[in-house]
Amino acid sequence: MADYFLTSTDLQARLSSAGYNLRVDDNFSAVTQVQQDATNRLRFYCLPNYTEADLLSNSQAGGWTNDRATDFGAYLLCRRRGNPVPQSIVDAYKEAVEMCEGIHQDIYEIPGISERFPDAPVMSNLNVNPHYNYKKLRVETSISSLPAPTGYAQVWDWGSAFSVEF
Repeated sequence: MADYFLTSTDLQARLSSAGYNLRVDDNFSAVTQVQQDATNRLRFYCLPNYTEADLLSNSQAGGWTNDRATDFGAYLLCRRRGNPVPQSIVDAYKEAVEMCEGIHQDIYEIPGISERFPDAPVMSNLNVNPHYNYKKLRVETSISSLPAPTGYAQVWDWGSAFSVEF
């Protein structure tokens, strides 16, 4: 089973059982395409700042990502056969797009999920140690920012980490 940020039950709850059945009476497998499209739209906006695993766990817990994916899914399901979309669904879709654009531009944060990268800048003080044959550039941990920056590997200068200067 694919991991989507919404389920068909979420769509039924948003549109009502009768509204859901009216939109899928010709092809019940179309819901899978709607789920995939809604999930991909949310990934487009959120993956630069959040990890896939965090987004998925938030959606499975019925969090913010599940709500926004359901907004996208309801809109996509309603317009699937070229039918007009109810105004309340259009309003919810526009609101979800505005929120997601704010997250994509790093104006807003998703509640309950930590961002992929820290907001504060970090600094690594480097030392060139000619005694090493490889990786001569080392990080001096005693005068560098903690926590260590994410997104790249650092080579620690263990000699400076375990030495004391007076």
